[in-house]
Amino acid sequence: MEIRNARAADAQACVAILRDWIDSMPWMPMLHSAASMEGFWRDRLASVPAWVAVEEGEIVGFCVRDGTVVTALYLAADAQGRGVGRRLLNIAQDGQTSLTLWVFAANSAARAFYDREGFIPIGGSDGDNEKGLPDVQLRWERAAET
Repeated sequence: MEIRNARAADAQACVAILRDWIDSMPWMPMLHSAASMEGFWRDRLASVPAWVAVEEGEIVGFCVRDGTVVTALYLAADAQGRGVGRRLLNIAQDGQTSLTLWVFAANSAARAFYDREGFIPIGGSDGDNEKGLPDVQLRWERAAET
């Protein structure tokens, strides 16, 4: 597996992963068309630090960081549970002393993953987001070197 910087041209593959994830979550509404999502992600991937995981020429995951906020970390279903998410997250953490992110409260798999990676809850909402779903804000801090 290769991790490389994401490019605007990766938007279609990243959106396919994201749409498959949304389809697999019965509680998650699909609010945008594939075309509008591709336009949004094309701009995001070109404007902030972002990485893709590639296996055999196919993108199997992506991670986006805006400043100290991880705004996206999604994997293809067959890439889950194999360390791909951890590798992408580690790159996002590189050079950072802390990161925050939001995760939907109903996303128990993601919450367990971030818990294992040292993120702790620092807040949340009852649905103050585009989806109108309860979410939890998490924070990670690099351990002080001794």
